Amino acid sequence: GTAEEQAQALSILLRVCSADNRLYAALYEGPALNMMHTVFASNKCIMSPHMLKVILDEACNQSILSTSSGTLVTRAEAAVLEPRLLLLLLRGWRQLHTKQELSWEVEGSSGNRVQQGGSLWALTLCCLRMLVRDDSSRRSFNQYQMSRVRLLPTLLSACKERFLNSEFGPLEPAASSSLVELVGGLMGSPPQLDRLVLLCDFLLLMHQASDTFVTHSRANFYFLLTSETPETSEFQHSFKRRPSRRPRKNGSDAEPSSSSVTSDDIANDSSGVLKEMEDRIDQSSVESTKQMKGIINMQIKEGRKHNISSTSENSDVNVENQGKDSACGDKDEARG
Repeated sequence: GTAEEQAQALSILLRVCSADNRLYAALYEGPALNMMHTVFASNKCIMSPHMLKVILDEACNQSILSTSSGTLVTRAEAAVLEPRLLLLLLRGWRQLHTKQELSWEVEGSSGNRVQQGGSLWALTLCCLRMLVRDDSSRRSFNQYQMSRVRLLPTLLSACKERFLNSEFGPLEPAASSSLVELVGGLMGSPPQLDRLVLLCDFLLLMHQASDTFVTHSRANFYFLLTSETPETSEFQHSFKRRPSRRPRKNGSDAEPSSSSVTSDDIANDSSGVLKEMEDRIDQSSVESTKQMKGIINMQIKEGRKHNISSTSENSDVNVENQGKDSACGDKDEARG
């Protein structure tokens, strides 16, 4: 049959199941709803905006997608009554990725309409985004309904499958903006911790390895704003060329001690060693950088040990001198 006839058949099935309690339980509580993915994947099934409209109409209390006069219009004033049908759409993202380019209008709160275009998957994301838009009066209720069926993890799983395990190209501009706004609406305000962790894991997985710098701790990571690596970035070069701001002490202010080593001398020696090794070691070698830091840390530790030993020697000499002075004073008093 045609796309309209298949959509009408699906509408009759969903309405009959909603009217009877036994059929309703058989459809939503059992595996029958997941079997519809097999029907959608069939070559005879035509995934069209009419099919999408039927599913959205049964999931919400009123229509959010209008197909009158051959024009697709999305609206935001609707409440989600059956969120499991929305899960059906997200899990069937492969069938919604049609090659047919659609054009629709998004109706704003002030009545103006914005023209958008893309695949049926982009239209689906746009319709779901309208349910959690900021100017929607049912936004909080729709967020609660979607969180009951864990719609956000399903959406992120669909994105992982699309970007990692499929041959589809990049998303259309309309689909990308709708996806970002939909995720932001599903996060809630304020967002819950488990949703933040889920989103951060997704972003880390989606980020290109060449643009991601992972530290020693797997829990810490940084997203680079440019395609440069950490070794060749301009920030690293400017940091290495930056002079030291630590003021040097004058010779008159320092205590005269030939055996003691000050912290400034250690810092100067370390900076000299660092500069010399930076000239020799390749910037792209991470292991060489670790060895360089280890040598500097060893020199600083040796300098600290030398400071402690020299300080103890000076204190012993001072104690001996004080003992000799006191003995001489006692002898002078005895003679007097």
